[in-house]
Formats: sequence, structure tokens, C-alpha cells
Amino acid sequence: MKRFLSFLFILVLALSFAACGTTEQTPSDSVSSTESTSSDTQSSDTDKEPEAVVYDPDLEHKFIVTDQETKSIVVYDLNKCNGDFTQLTDDSLCIVWEWKWAEDPNSKFVSHTGLDSAKYRYSPVYEKDVVVACSSSGWVGIIDYEARALLWEDDLGGSPHSVEMLPNGDVVVADAFADLSGKNGRFVYYALSAGVFDAPVHQISGTSPHGVSWDPEENCVWGLDVLGVICINVSGMGTETAKLVQISGMDVTFKDGKIGGHALAPIGGEPGKYWVSNNSDLQVFDSETGTITNSYASKKILTMAEIKGICSFADGTVIQAVVHIGGECDKYYSNGLRLIVKELSSGKVTKAVDKEIIVPFQHRGFYKVQPFTKDYQ
Repeated sequence: MKRFLSFLFILVLALSFAACGTTEQTPSDSVSSTESTSSDTQSSDTDKEPEAVVYDPDLEHKFIVTDQETKSIVVYDLNKCNGDFTQLTDDSLCIVWEWKWAEDPNSKFVSHTGLDSAKYRYSPVYEKDVVVACSSSGWVGIIDYEARALLWEDDLGGSPHSVEMLPNGDVVVADAFADLSGKNGRFVYYALSAGVFDAPVHQISGTSPHGVSWDPEENCVWGLDVLGVICINVSGMGTETAKLVQISGMDVTFKDGKIGGHALAPIGGEPGKYWVSNNSDLQVFDSETGTITNSYASKKILTMAEIKGICSFADGTVIQAVVHIGGECDKYYSNGLRLIVKELSSGKVTKAVDKEIIVPFQHRGFYKVQPFTKDYQ
């Protein structure tokens, strides 16, 4: 009996020690486990491939452009290209909206020249999303976006090169050559919200105005003229007696004595800043500081002569309509689009680089380009 009890006691002790051995972890075991986990994590991070392109396909990349050759307004979607931007030429793939002037039965105007400028806006007057547009033939019009049908037009005369719809639905036009002499231009105001549809209610003179853009922060119109940008207030907005008033001392001239202002467009992702092009350069206008600079990121690749239209997005993608791109040198518009897309460089040091893509169009003649948005900035 004593032998049995002794045997039983020894067996219990043995099992207790065995159990303790299976649950106890030595310091060396702990370090080894930690190092293994860290190594696995590091290996996973190292093996992870960097994103191939800085271009963000989740960001909207729609833009609206006037086509001089077909006398139409076209909305393109870069995201439809799936990374191959040469597919922009595929009308069935990348065009999401188009309006052809000559095919609209509501238009009574004879379109002897193409369309110059178009913007996507909301009109409180018509309570619709619209496209406001103009032509250097003297025409100004508003198109119902959903119906693709003309709502209003006027024969302004002169040579309208840019147009803007204000938040209340009124319209401002930059008329480059009011008397076709090439010397005298004007900024024109239509008080549509006051019920005046048949003629503008006011105008001020300018020297070949080519751009207008409403600034919701400053509550003013920025006008692009030959030498730079001027500030225009609207006195009595929305009334039959509304007047345009150029604000003295607010004009900003191009750097380095450049002349020939043409394109005026908001810089995507940078509220208050605008692209301004002239005959030979591309510069940046900052409405908050009231300055124009020719020093900015990617200037070397973005600067070109004869940029007729420009549009940019928050991820750095830029679209330009440049004379001589994709076509003959004697034309004043572009038979192609120039895209600057940011990508990641390959190699040991990964950094964002600018890539130029030229997309020629055989059947298009592009002029002004704007981001497709109802937001002003």
C-alpha cells in the first residue's frame, strides 16, 4: 500500500512539472518570436509594389471644350480611357455629352465661325443645369444641359471670346474686338435675372478682352485683357440698371512684359488661383495676393506659346489646347490635346514626374478648355 501511495505521489509530481514546462516561455523564445513578426512585417512592406500612377482615377476628370471645326461643345471624361489617354479620340468611348450648334432647331443665328468658350453652370433663371457659351461670330447662348437644347441666344456682335454665368443667372461676356478693328474690346453684362433677354444692360471698354471668371470669395469678375487681369465689380446685380465697374488699382500685369492674354481658368485644388496664358507664356494669377507669377511647379513642361485653353485637376493632371499641336501651323486653334499627367518614376528613388502625352484629333479643332464643374473654383 505504501509503495502504491509513493508511486502515486511521484506520478502527480511528474505530471505537474510537465504541465509547467509546456506553458512557460523563456526570454529567448520571446525575443525570437518578436523578431520573426517584425521580419515578416518588414518583408511584407518591402514586397509591396508602389502605385504605378499619381493620376487618381477616383477623382473626376471631366472637361468641357469648344470645337471650332465641327462648331460643337464637347464634354470628355479622361477616366473612360482606363489609363490609355490616346483613346480620347474614340468619340463613342470618352465623350459623355455633345451639342452641335448647327443641329439645334432653336438657334436662329447663322454660325459662320466656330464656338470659342463654354462653361457648365447652374441657372437660377431657368432652374436647370446649363452650358453657357459664346462665339467670335458675335453669338452668346445658354443650352439646357439635360435636353441638349438652346434656351436663349443673342446676337451681341463683335467677337466674344469668353463667357461666364454669375450665381444669380446673369451673364458676363469678354468681347475681344467690339468694332472688329482689333483695338477696342469690351466687357458686357446681361441682366437675365431681371427679365432683360433681348440686349445687354451695360458694358465697359477693354483692350481685347479674352477671359472672364466669377470669384465667389471676392464676389467679383476677373477679366483677362491684353496685359493681364483686371477686377470688375457688378453694381446693382440682378437689376435692369446693373453696371460693371472696373476697380481701380486692382489690375495685375503679366510678368516680364508679356502681352496677349488668352486663357483664364481656375487651377484645380488651389482655390483663388488661376492659369493665365498669353502669346508666349503660361503664368499663375493669385487672387488673394493680387499677383501674377511665372514661378510655379512643373513650369518647364507646362509653359508653351499659344495656349488657347487650359484645364487642371487636383491630382496635377493638366489639359491644354495649343496651336500647332496635331495640326497645321496656320490655324489659330488646336487639332489635338496636350496632356501632362503625373506618374511615379521607376528606380531606386521613386518620385513624381511629369509625362507629356500628345493626342492628335483628325476631326476636331479645340479652343477654350475648362473643367466640367458647376463650382467656380
